[in-house]
Amino acid sequence: MAMVITVSAFQAIATAATAEAAAVGTGTSMSYEIIHGNYSVLPNDTLAKVMHSSLASVGGVEYSKADEVFAAEISKTLPTGAYTKGRAAEIKPFETGQRGNGSTDVGDVSWTVPTVGMSTATWVPGTGAHTWQASVGCDAQPWFRIFNPILQSQKFDSDGKFIKKYIPELSAFDKKNIHEPHSKFAPKNYPKPIIDHAIQRQKALKMFEHINHVAKKQH
Repeated sequence: MAMVITVSAFQAIATAATAEAAAVGTGTSMSYEIIHGNYSVLPNDTLAKVMHSSLASVGGVEYSKADEVFAAEISKTLPTGAYTKGRAAEIKPFETGQRGNGSTDVGDVSWTVPTVGMSTATWVPGTGAHTWQASVGCDAQPWFRIFNPILQSQKFDSDGKFIKKYIPELSAFDKKNIHEPHSKFAPKNYPKPIIDHAIQRQKALKMFEHINHVAKKQH
């Protein structure tokens, strides 16, 4: 029987020794293989304080009245407590000792390159981790590169097969119109887009441009 066990280095040694002892006692054999390992994140409070100072200078995200109305409507579909009005505008005081958990190789990187992390108001409440929805905002680099969900759909599902399988309301559309059904038609039983991507893209770019400008002034 094969098992995959996630443990620390010390636990791995103890687990292997216990398994070997059990094998001897039962007249069986065992073997093990270490297939993966990550270092813990190396704290860097000095760099963290520098980043926090820059973050405080930039300030939080201020939303328009229209954005707040939209957020209030969306919040009705989320679990209780997932949305707190005004939280994005708040810059919390600097704290040490807070370490995030999760599957990451940032720990390995932090032992080679000075590394620091933070929590920001970029996570969409109600969105599952490791999903497409969690990564459709700003791409890694450069800061002005914004994902376009329509282009992604046209590129990776050009015939609309995925869309037709999971959204039967659009099954009658051809591959030319299925990616933007509301651009020319009014599909029945299918909601209109909740945002205009072109407008939201420009708003996001202005915010990132402001952050980039402040950071350059400080350095």
